[in-house]
Amino acid sequence: MKSRIIHTEYTSYLLLSYIYYLAGRQTVLPIKLPTTVILITCVHTHIVIPCIHVVIVSAIRDLTDIGIVKGALYSSVGAPTMWLSITLSDSDAAAAVVAFNYVASLVAIPLSLFILCGHPSKPETKVLVTVVSAVAPYAIGVYHAKRHGSTKRSVTEARTYALVLLYVECCQYFDNAGGVMKVFDLFAIILLVFTCLLTSTTACWVYARCGLIDGEHSRTIALCSMSKSIEFASWRSQCAISGASMMLAALPARALVLAVISDGERASSPAPE
Repeated sequence: MKSRIIHTEYTSYLLLSYIYYLAGRQTVLPIKLPTTVILITCVHTHIVIPCIHVVIVSAIRDLTDIGIVKGALYSSVGAPTMWLSITLSDSDAAAAVVAFNYVASLVAIPLSLFILCGHPSKPETKVLVTVVSAVAPYAIGVYHAKRHGSTKRSVTEARTYALVLLYVECCQYFDNAGGVMKVFDLFAIILLVFTCLLTSTTACWVYARCGLIDGEHSRTIALCSMSKSIEFASWRSQCAISGASMMLAALPARALVLAVISDGERASSPAPE
């Protein structure tokens, strides 16, 4: 039996709550968010991104392991990783975008898994835990910002904690993946991840070029939609998502982090209070 130094299932929630609290402290009210941004985010997350994965996977399905193909499809319909998107985005609208996107995922994920697995999925009780661990600390942070003024100085602190949590989650995914992987399969995963990331980002740029949204909202949509997590354990087990399939759930968020860190100087610079 494996022994763990810390029980990440408990400590992760404490870290998550603090990250949401810091995000709340950075929020400036009132938040101006066009309805178009919410609609485009939901459509892009739950329709466009899965379609991108289907097209790319169809091109390489005969060249790589079936587990990687399954992982690409399942990770494309995963729930948005709210804490990562809020932490990396410097937009005050990110929290609202992520919240609406998460609500949409409660409908989109069961429907997508029904199409992929061939049978309806059972509801996941972890949804309530996720909502409580996110909404309460974020609301406290917003209240603190309203009373004492918002601050951008906690951006670096929040991202540091997010990277720690990201490392823990990444280790869990790779631990669940296990087994032996061919070098070609590893390159296929990397190519698939970066191709999907580039295509998704390009689509967000196209939305802005077509006048549907402005440039700032385009970046927010890209950050709030691409980061996916197969976090619903019971849904995952019903569809037999395991082994190499878990690799694809770990890598997109990491690629996203690298992209944001390269642009992090502007977002991390403190703003006057």
